[in-house]
Amino acid sequence: MRHSSSQSGSVFFIIILAIAMFAGLSYAVFKGGAGSGAQLTNDQARLAAQEIIAYGDSVAKTFQTLKLRGCSNTQFDFSSTVFTFHSGTPLYLPNHNLLAPATGCNLFNDGKLIPVILPSNYMFDWTTITSANTALGHARIISLRVPGVGNSDQEEIILTYPAIKLAVCRSINDQLGIANPGNGIPTITMSSTINPYNGNFGDTEIITDPSGAITGKTSFCARSTASGENVRYMRVLLTR
Repeated sequence: MRHSSSQSGSVFFIIILAIAMFAGLSYAVFKGGAGSGAQLTNDQARLAAQEIIAYGDSVAKTFQTLKLRGCSNTQFDFSSTVFTFHSGTPLYLPNHNLLAPATGCNLFNDGKLIPVILPSNYMFDWTTITSANTALGHARIISLRVPGVGNSDQEEIILTYPAIKLAVCRSINDQLGIANPGNGIPTITMSSTINPYNGNFGDTEIITDPSGAITGKTSFCARSTASGENVRYMRVLLTR
């Protein structure tokens, strides 16, 4: 038993060391490109895409872990003091859920997930941003129907980061095996009003995918014409 415990400790140490090395590499690569106006090299865009995909996957894994602990689809709580609107108001206040969230179902407190704000050089300068929009680099959790994912008449719960730079968006899709038309990115349409997930499913908000590039995908990056030049990464957390 002592030998097994030692092995577990060694594996944990190796994982922590690998994370630290990756963080150090990312810092070194991006140090010279700080600032939202800076152009990213191909390597920088690829690393940024890897980080965004990895974080989206970790959010999805944490979501599923809380489901296994007994949290139902309508009980999840996404309140955090980190993710805010452009005005500084928190995206999700405690008990924002119309169906009061259950104890033990907060993604960040109970799931031990870190709310990550993306660096400014991953984002483009979204000049039309207002207090009604998410601040640059801050995530939202919304409900939308994704074509080819789950039942066609039910919304999914989705993590989304808006205003992703085109080079990063293209790299995200390249790594996920999603076709980028020409040197561009997939274009989708979404309902004009995208509200944060609030515990209820209206099942009326839907993504339309004319090219079919993101149909059936649970992780992708695309430009939404319904929201202007809004390039956003999306990761499905719950398929219904």
